[in-house]
Formats: sequence, structure tokens, C-alpha cells
Amino acid sequence: MNNILSGLRVIESSAFVAVPMAGMTLSQMGAEVIRFDRLEGGLDARRMPYSPSGSSLFWSGMNKGKKSIAVDMKNPEGKDLITNLITAPGKDAGLFLTNLKVKGWLDYETLSELRSDIIIVTLKGDRHGRPQVDYTVNPALGIPEITGHEGSTEPVANAIPAWDMIAGNMCVSSLLAAERYRLRHGVGQDVEIALKDVAAAAIGHLGMIADSTLNTDERSKAGNALYGAYGKDFLCADGNRVMIIGLTSRQWSGILKATDTTEQFKNLENEKNINLKDEATRWKWRHEITAILEPWFKTRAVEDFARDFDNTGLTWSVFRSVKEALEFDPDLSEDNPLFKKIKQPEAGEFLVPRHPANFSKVDNTEAKGAPALGEHTEEILGDILHLSDIEISKLIKFHKDQESFATVTAVPPPGRFGNINLNGNKVKNFLEKIENNQAWINGGFFVLNKEIFNYIDGDHSSFEVDVLPKIISQEKFSAYKHTGFWHPMDTLRDLKFLQKMWNENKALWKVWEK
Repeated sequence: MNNILSGLRVIESSAFVAVPMAGMTLSQMGAEVIRFDRLEGGLDARRMPYSPSGSSLFWSGMNKGKKSIAVDMKNPEGKDLITNLITAPGKDAGLFLTNLKVKGWLDYETLSELRSDIIIVTLKGDRHGRPQVDYTVNPALGIPEITGHEGSTEPVANAIPAWDMIAGNMCVSSLLAAERYRLRHGVGQDVEIALKDVAAAAIGHLGMIADSTLNTDERSKAGNALYGAYGKDFLCADGNRVMIIGLTSRQWSGILKATDTTEQFKNLENEKNINLKDEATRWKWRHEITAILEPWFKTRAVEDFARDFDNTGLTWSVFRSVKEALEFDPDLSEDNPLFKKIKQPEAGEFLVPRHPANFSKVDNTEAKGAPALGEHTEEILGDILHLSDIEISKLIKFHKDQESFATVTAVPPPGRFGNINLNGNKVKNFLEKIENNQAWINGGFFVLNKEIFNYIDGDHSSFEVDVLPKIISQEKFSAYKHTGFWHPMDTLRDLKFLQKMWNENKALWKVWEK
């Protein structure tokens, strides 16, 4: 992670790849990203792959560094809570990222009534609003027809959801662009991106639309060959397969030098009256090039030429499974500062990447794991939608550090009454409405472990009389001392006092604007 976007708060409602990846990217760049889901989890909460214990590794992969809140969204109060969260005040807030827009609730028309400068970035399937995923966009635009073994007539889809990943990063850049516009002009906006449009634009940028429009021949499958230049996979004597690239003139001359085939290719050039320094020529004559190189690789194991290839500066690699890459590639280990081994609750310990970019003026901190579903619900309800300046996250951390069953927030009693200090029947001194910092009262914020239920004997139990004395006797009841702002609202007098603070813009509990 890094802190380049520190202070930014983004609310996310999402499922699957693109938008969760967008939120995770923003989180890994330092933004506070709060994802909200149903109590039972969203559409992707239990998506494959699974850990041995059955938890979703997809969830832990796509939600790194985020905060998670779980809410009963069938309940009107739950919906109001989400609405208030999205439209909460703050110059760096009011940013909503979604692919689950709900008309009349989670749409720009509704939310902008509550916060006029809100920015909403929505990813749709196609421009008409119909559902699409990577595996439907890909065949619709012809990509599987140019993917696969040369000569094959079967379409081949891509195992990596490339369009989703590109769309996710477009969501990031669009949100940041809209936020910059808001900083300069003071207005929010509704941004819509269609997954199919992302893919269609990409094939246009790559010249594929122009190629199919202007030329008669269809582009065909080419296996692992590098389109437009030279690149090919070769089977070696030890059973390993390698990929070598001859895209640039330097890469091409390096292949010739490393394989000692310069003379053979000069003969090919003279025979065919061609110049293989031209990359398009290498593409056209790729089969003849392969015929010269193939015997060289067939008689050698990878270890026979690996060091020489590296010393020559060749662009090449060995084909591996992901498990093999984890075992043999140091770039997929903690030797690479990109990665850190993290123990993900309910899943296990594995390498977790941070954001790949290194910014020179901000700290590049270590990777963070993903939250459990709803892990930050209480914290968010307290820190963003509350009536005190108690930081719920610090309260919860204190509770966990104490290893108690229960923690109460202790606050000094308000100085509602003056204090008369007596010496016998004579007044020693008179102090008007002082704060008593020696005494503590219940501030109303509790953190409880589920073990507390073991001390409750049915509905007749009194929490104060029956339960708390038991855990006090076991030294499992802690007090978090809060000396910041706290005020009761028990009486009409309290209400008027707090309302006056609000009206005079002196509401000390408005910590979301600090």
C-alpha cells in the first residue's frame, strides 16, 4: 500500500471483478474504502477459489485493505443507514463506486438530492444497461476466434478476465478525474462506464477494428506466436517449455547470438530475398524461423542455456504452473517488496500483494489483508454516524488488547453542579460547575465478546446486577477511558445545549469533518 490518496473516503457497492478491483486499487493507494453488503454477504462473498477451510479466496483477493459493513438492506432503516453513509459530509467524501445501481435509492438522481456534489461511478454491462461479463463480451467481439492453436477452428476464451481488470482501472481513473473536477469547480457528477464499451474501445485502440474494416483477410489463430513480430514457445530436451521474444531488433539479434544461428538466418534472408530485421517480415516468415530454431532447443535442457540467455539480455521465460512459479520465481516471494505473507482469518497464510506503483514522495507501506464480512460495522456506525467524538476503532482495539469479555467506555461525569468544599460547617471554598476527573461514569459505548452469553441466564437476567459482577470477579471487564467530548441527551436541557452547539457550528462530535 501507499498513502497517495490518504484522506479520501470511497463507498463501494459491488460484486465480481471490475468494481471490487477498483475499490481495492483505491484502498491500496491509501483511500478509506468502505464496502457494504447484505448481512449474508454479497453475490461474490463465497466465490471460488476456496481455501481448505471453505472460505472464499476470491473475497480475500479482491477486498484487501477495505473496511466491510454488513447491513439488513431489506429494512428501511438499513437503507437509510447506507444512504447516510454514502452522502456523509466531508470534502474528501461523497464518492460512490458501484456496479449494483438501484433506481430510486442508489442512483445519482436520488443521492444528489441529499448531497449535491456527490460523485457516482457506475459500471454497466453494455451501454443499454444489459448484463455482460468478460466471458460474454469476449466472444461478442471476436477475440476467441483469434485465440488458440494455429489451424484450430474451436473458439478459446481467456482464463484471465482482462476486460474486467481494465474496466476496474478505468473506474479508478474516472473517479479520480471527477474528484479533481469537483475540487476545481465544486460540482459532482454521474459517471457511467460499460464493460463492453471498454473492450470495444480497446480493440479499436489496438487497430483491430481498422484491420477488419480495411483488409480482406481475417486475422487467424497463431497459438503462442507473438502477433506482428516474432515470438514462439519451444519444447526443450528436459521436457520444459520456454517462450522467447524477438519483437525489437535488439531482441532479434540477441536470439541469433545466443543460439549461434546467425549464418543460418543470413542464408534464409539471401534465399528468400528478405530482411529479418523488419518485425513484420519476421511475422510473415515465422514458420521458417521456427524450423531453424526448433532443433537447437530440442537438444538442450533449460539449465544449459538459461545463464547465457540472461547474460545476453534476451526476453524469455519458462512456462510454469502457478504452484511452480511460487516455488521457483523469486519475484513471487517475499524477496519482492510487492509481497508480504499475511494470515487471512479462516483462510490461512499466503502472499498478499500491495499496489505495484512506488511513489517517491509518500510511504509505500506493506500489503494488508481483506476484512471479514461486516468486520467494521460497529466502527463505521460509530465513527461516521455518531454523537460523540469517541473513536470506535480505538475502543475496539483497546478491547482486543485487554482480552476481556466486556469493555465499557468510561467518561468523567459532566460538571452539572457546583462543588462546595467544607471544613466542618464552614465553607472552605466554592467551585462553580467543575469537571470531576477523579470519577468515571458509564459513557454508553460497550464492546462485548460472544462469551458474554455464557453469563446470561435467560431473559430474567439483569446485565448490571447479574452479569457484570461475574465477569468483574474474573477480571474480564475493562474500562476504556475517554476524556474527549461526551454529553448525555437525557433531558430537554441536554437537547437544547447540544442543538445550540450544532447551530453555532461547535458540534465537537462532528469528527467526520476534521
